Amino acid sequence: MNRAQKRKYMIALRKKGFSLESAKKLAEMKVLDDVKPVIAVGDKVRLKYDAITQSPDYDKRVENYKKFIEDNKDKVFTTESYNGYDKLFCFVEDETEVKWVFHEYDLEKVEESE
Repeated sequence: MNRAQKRKYMIALRKKGFSLESAKKLAEMKVLDDVKPVIAVGDKVRLKYDAITQSPDYDKRVENYKKFIEDNKDKVFTTESYNGYDKLFCFVEDETEVKWVFHEYDLEKVEESE
């Protein structure tokens, strides 16, 4: 998204009643939609344990989620798509009743040689 497109998008948001600050933040997030995904379906990945556990809202997460993170912090997983989203993934190896969903930013790609 170039500068003119961003400005046009912000104007449209302002007409819909968004504040200037909200419109700026939404426009910044819209730019991120154009970024090519880092991780694809079928990639081998590992959880970014430190980033996940140091997140400000980690303490508010349900215990089952925290247990999954702790139990699998060094495990290598194979990604599968979550409902067709290109940046949200489940794991083929996840055997929980309801599979956990992770954003690509919570995952690090593992090289085949590892």
